[in-house]
Amino acid sequence: SITINGVFNDAANKSHAVFKTVPSTSVARTVSLNISAQTLANECLFSDYALTRAASGELTWTAPGMLSDGTLPTWS
Repeated sequence: SITINGVFNDAANKSHAVFKTVPSTSVARTVSLNISAQTLANECLFSDYALTRAASGELTWTAPGMLSDGTLPTWS
């Protein structure tokens, strides 16, 4: 499982464009983790896209996901 979060961004191909359909449908997305030129890519099924307004005024989001097909990803 994975939970990703960030600051709201509605520009093309950014967080809002990628996750805005999650609350109404089961949405699989490719998630790639990159560390020291190594990549772990996997398909995740996201179940929620929650927006929160902080006291400071910042609009943030959280999106929890699980492996969509049960295939264990490997580093490449």
